[in-house]
Amino acid sequence: MRKTLALALALVSLALITPPLKGSKVLAQPVTQTIFLNTGFDQWLASPALIPVGQKDNEWRVITDSVNGVPNPSLATGRPADVVSNATWGVFQDANFPNSRWISVTPAQGAPVPTPPPSGPFNEFQYAFYFTLPAHFFNPVLTMKLSADDHITKVTLNSHTLFQGSGGIFINPPLTNATFTSPPVPADFLSGPDVNVITVDVEDTAGAITGLIVDGTVTYVDCERPVLKGIPGLNSITFWEVTSGPATQHTFATMGPELTTKLSGTLTSTNSDFEGVPGEEFYDVFYSKWDGTFDSSGQFITIEAEWDRGAPSGGGLNIGRVDLNFASGSTSANSVTTFVVLGDNALPSNVGKAVDLDPGVPLTFTTMGNTVGQTQRLRITLGFQDCGGLKVCLQDDSNPSTVFLGDAVTGAYRLCCGGTTFTGVAQVAIKGNTVTFQHYTSDRRMLAQFDGAGFKGSVALQTPPGVMKCTILDRDTRNNSCICQ
Repeated sequence: MRKTLALALALVSLALITPPLKGSKVLAQPVTQTIFLNTGFDQWLASPALIPVGQKDNEWRVITDSVNGVPNPSLATGRPADVVSNATWGVFQDANFPNSRWISVTPAQGAPVPTPPPSGPFNEFQYAFYFTLPAHFFNPVLTMKLSADDHITKVTLNSHTLFQGSGGIFINPPLTNATFTSPPVPADFLSGPDVNVITVDVEDTAGAITGLIVDGTVTYVDCERPVLKGIPGLNSITFWEVTSGPATQHTFATMGPELTTKLSGTLTSTNSDFEGVPGEEFYDVFYSKWDGTFDSSGQFITIEAEWDRGAPSGGGLNIGRVDLNFASGSTSANSVTTFVVLGDNALPSNVGKAVDLDPGVPLTFTTMGNTVGQTQRLRITLGFQDCGGLKVCLQDDSNPSTVFLGDAVTGAYRLCCGGTTFTGVAQVAIKGNTVTFQHYTSDRRMLAQFDGAGFKGSVALQTPPGVMKCTILDRDTRNNSCICQ
């Protein structure tokens, strides 16, 4: 019986080959990461939870406030929004936002908000959410729904306007992606040292109270990076900290206790890896997961700090660069994966300065705020190995010379099959960890699919269409040689 292109594909996946870091061979799989945009929700706690009414939302920041003003931009990027009661709004919106809370410009739902003249100028407020993406991320997806009192006039992602007009009035259904004027596309997202920002403009025309509530996510596909301490030839890691004057280096051995242990309790002079301001600013550095969770076999580096001085003092956790040191030279961190800013002297818009690759002694640095009255530490988590374009390798278990190599970003592929090499550019569809390559032309039908959780893969090629040329069934992509000339 002649095989057809519609194979009965089991869960299929791949080995992703990323450019080697200092001679290491890296086999990785795609990983979908999620950043939550919910107001009044702390996603970076050990157990993420709603923020109690009366406390601050340090991720959503007030950037413009025509009633109360905002901090000096040189000192802080806005101020943390206040998490407020849902009184008045709850009867309309609680069902739409079960995992969010309302935020406002003062603890009393913005009150006292003056009543503006009937023809304006009206009370204007802008809220902002900052986030970072790693170099060579792909398939970013922004999903949002939002409501306000009394209405939303503009929503932006970086320089791209998603919505402009009047929407999201709290007594009506929320504003959503479906009602955005111009939904985002991948080119609208930034990565590496460039920080993304979502802004929401709220206008109040009636006075009394004002607020905003948001539910949403940013998801993207990344690759798993190598375990840092396992990279061949890695001798040490250097942290460049800037307190005043030139940056100071703090270097620790790859397997040293500083990096392989997270310090518990309050950081002090005797319970820290190094200090910034002597006796006042204390740092802890360690291997971690992308979200800052300690992992002695982690693929990322996390830097935490405690600094108990609020405005008008400058913010703490001031890192200019982090270097991996080899006998032949150094490689610097190129991505901020996640971060925690706290308090009234934080500059989340500047967090990318930890990875902007200043030559020599770094001149720019992060400013993450303060820990006055906080239960968390200031934090940045950095990545080194980028995906470089997620390369797919599938090799047939019964015939190792039958190999598929594909780029999940560009769609370019090479298929070695029966002594012939086929090349082309396929259409790529990505849903979560599942990626499909499809190339249908007058001379061939090629289909490859994978699910990154299974380390399995499958490919089928018909050429000419209707005549099966070869298939690949790869039950374990981790043992592939990936040679296709």
